[in-house]
Amino acid sequence: QFRVQQDWDPKSGKASLWVLQTQDVSAEAPLFEVPLSFRFSGKGWEKDFTQQIKAKEQRFTFKLPGAPLNVELDPEHRLLKKSSFTKPLDMWLWQLKNSKSGLSRLLAAAHVARWGSDACAAALEAAARKEPFWAAASEMARALGGMRTEAAFASLKRLLRDRRPKVRRAVVEALAHFDRPETTGLV
Repeated sequence: QFRVQQDWDPKSGKASLWVLQTQDVSAEAPLFEVPLSFRFSGKGWEKDFTQQIKAKEQRFTFKLPGAPLNVELDPEHRLLKKSSFTKPLDMWLWQLKNSKSGLSRLLAAAHVARWGSDACAAALEAAARKEPFWAAASEMARALGGMRTEAAFASLKRLLRDRRPKVRRAVVEALAHFDRPETTGLV
């Protein structure tokens, strides 16, 4: 289990990551020693780094060509892990819209929904519409359902017209989170 925080220093042009292993550690279950990869994405560039994780807490610094628009932990999803990544909304939105991996876009959906704004609902709706992976689009619909805002409700109503049956099913399930009489007529 990892907890990760990122920071960017524009003066030095360096990004730093703080990585903490948070699982219970004992003589029978010691700390893991694993290679952990990170992907930094910026305007017109992408950089991958791999670091050996071997302590409870480690800090890494990376020289980058510019300010990162996003950073992803294990972008190819090679490790079986639980993780929490603290980064700003702009990075979660970038990941939702631009990540190469459907699983990364799926994971970003829940984080974007936590911010709860109308702009986040619009971003989730737009991402669900263009998402080629039905499971990621379904998760975006579920994230909208969890928001329980007027904007999320309106987005879900529009997503009922999605051509993929599994996505529509997720939209219907998400609409069930809204205690409104008009939801019965929508489905």
